[in-house]
Parts: sequence; C-alpha cells; structure tokens
Amino acid sequence: MINGERKVQTKLREKEPKRGPTTFSPVILQPRRHKLLCSQPLPSFHMASRSALIALLVVVSCAAAASAATTFNVGDTSGWTLGVNYDNWASGKTFTVGDKLVFTYTTGAHDVLEVSKSDYDNCNIGSALVTNTNGPTTITLTSGDHYYICSVASGAHCKNGMKLAVSVGSGSGSPSSPSTPATPSSPSTPSSPPSSSTPAAPAPSAASASPAAPALAMAAGVLLIKLALF
Repeated sequence: MINGERKVQTKLREKEPKRGPTTFSPVILQPRRHKLLCSQPLPSFHMASRSALIALLVVVSCAAAASAATTFNVGDTSGWTLGVNYDNWASGKTFTVGDKLVFTYTTGAHDVLEVSKSDYDNCNIGSALVTNTNGPTTITLTSGDHYYICSVASGAHCKNGMKLAVSVGSGSGSPSSPSTPATPSSPSTPSSPPSSSTPAAPAPSAASASPAAPALAMAAGVLLIKLALF
C-alpha cells in the first residue's frame, strides 16, 4: 500500500505545471507636477493695481476739469481803470463757477471792493463784503450775482464807471447782465494816481483756458471705460 501511495503522489507532481523563477516588474514612479505659486497671478495684487489705476484716473479727470476754468482779464488790455465801460465788456460773456476774474491795476491807484447790489447801484463804499487793495487782484467766481466797485476818491471812481456786475451760473453758466448800467457823473473832487506809482502792465488777453484740458478729460474717460470692460 505504501508503494502505491508513493506512485500516485509522484504522478500528481508530474502533472503540476512547472513554475519558473519569480519575476518582478519594476514600477516607475512619476514625479508629481506641482504648480508653482509664483506662476499664477495673485488676485489680490490685480485688484490692488486696478483700484490704484482707477484712483489715478479720477485724479487726472478732476485735474483736467479744474484746468478747464476760464480766466477773464477785466477790461482786456485796459485793465481796471477809469475810462472803460465795464458793462459793455461783460456783455455777452458767460461766467461759470471756478472761472477767474483778474483785475489789473496799480496798488494805491485803485482797489476792488465786492459789495451788495444796493451798494453797487449807489456806489456806497462803507459796507464792503470783501476789500482788495493790492493789484493785480484775482477772484475765483462762485455761483450767484457778484458786484465789484473801486472805492478810491471816496467812491468817485465808482461813480465814473469803475464798477462791474457779473452773474455766475451753477453749471452751464449764464451771460453777465448787470441790472443797473453805470452812468458816469462828474465827481466833486477829481482824483489822480500817486506820482510814485508805476503804470499797470496791460493784460495779454481777455480770457484764456487750457487747450489740453478737454483732451485730458476725454483720455481719462476712455481709459475708465476700457478698465471697466477689462
């Protein structure tokens, strides 16, 4: 029986498939590709740059609007003096908020007082709202009606026509229209400028405005639109 069992076991072993040596297939590990943070745009940086650009464009737009104001030389080349009809000078002109009036005169020879309408009509120099005695005088206009006179010689200069009324519009502006035209009259005591004074330099032009201001405002507007669409 023992020999029979051995023969059976031997036959079973012969039928089993022969196994070769164990082989291992190498696994190649691929390095993981990490995205570098420096290669990606930082949202916070872009937002900060965009905000800074918008602020800069707003400043440029405001500066352009401010530089668009007009400067008027009162009396043109004659300046602020006797013998000029300032009603005619102001007629047809449009004054807006931010415009400037330049009164060119010699210090001591004339002055510029801003007064009420009643004092303007009567050449009353006793209750001036603002007094300017150093020439030339530059006044930045605000909205409303403004009245200016010369108080020299106890108001005689005002009575001889040195008075100006302007009407300033809040936005688009309106032509100046003095309510009461000046009527020159002979003063009781004629006055003359001090002998030591030097004649005032004539103003170069009636009005001037920066020609580049509209272009700056337009360029700033275009940049703002492009930035909004970006």
